[in-house]
Amino acid sequence: MRTYLLPLLKAFVSLVFLAWIARALDPESIASTFRDASLGWLLLAALCISVQIFVMSWRWQAISSRIGIYLPWREATLWMYVGQFLNGALPTSIGGDAFRVWLMHNAGADLAAAVRSVLIERVSGVVVLGIMVSLAVPWIWSISSSKNIATGLAFTGPVLFGLTVLLAKGVAVIPAFLETRFGRYLSPLSAKGAKKVLSVQIICLAFMASTFGFAGAYFICLGVGIQISFPATIALVGGAVLISVLPISFGGWGVREAGMVALMGNTGIDPSKAVSMSLLWGVLPLALSLPVFVWWIASGEGKNGERLRLSVR
Repeated sequence: MRTYLLPLLKAFVSLVFLAWIARALDPESIASTFRDASLGWLLLAALCISVQIFVMSWRWQAISSRIGIYLPWREATLWMYVGQFLNGALPTSIGGDAFRVWLMHNAGADLAAAVRSVLIERVSGVVVLGIMVSLAVPWIWSISSSKNIATGLAFTGPVLFGLTVLLAKGVAVIPAFLETRFGRYLSPLSAKGAKKVLSVQIICLAFMASTFGFAGAYFICLGVGIQISFPATIALVGGAVLISVLPISFGGWGVREAGMVALMGNTGIDPSKAVSMSLLWGVLPLALSLPVFVWWIASGEGKNGERLRLSVR
């Protein structure tokens, strides 16, 4: 029973937020926004999101290589698509990340090393996302009705970076902990481990992946009639995405929409359009990764770990 309790609670939270949005806003207005959405802008958004997934795969491959795992380009891309689908379809927004760890381990990688590669890929992406949000705040400052919200977004990057540094320092001062089974997973997040794994290439790939993702969000905004600058998109959409990362809902659904309404509404954007943008932002990655996931299951690629053996040094 306890196994199903947490997913049910997260689904309940998502439904509560979505019900609140549906009650507070005009469903017909949201439906009208969907009907009038520009297909051309949405196709450009889909293209950007697809490129983002490829860049994320490239970053994951580079991180794995520095840890000592040779992850082929084909598997890195395929497993990233599968992970993206599961992140949006499972109760937790990191379910796909856990599945990528399992795939690597099933293909011969040490479990601790597999956890490290996915953990660093995830953490580096979130920190870079926060930094980009903070850098973009000046573009929404003058149009923000609540300076407290804008100030909070401005501190997002420094806070995430500071927490990561504190974690690195904390891990470094408790070397005995790193000898434990769980501690081995966190060792690359120590100052020494991060210096060994992170590189200019990986940091640049993290910025590149986020930039393509924000480009997709920008085109979705234009597609639903939201007139907004690209930097403002980074600040507002990035802030909502960071809120949805909190493990309190089903794949971020509901929380992301509420965050988008709050942040975009703070700059005078129609809440109905903000919800439409958020729903499309959540649906597009699922729609793009679903065919790959279905093919992966139908073709037997899910059993690749039985014959694919990753090269580990």
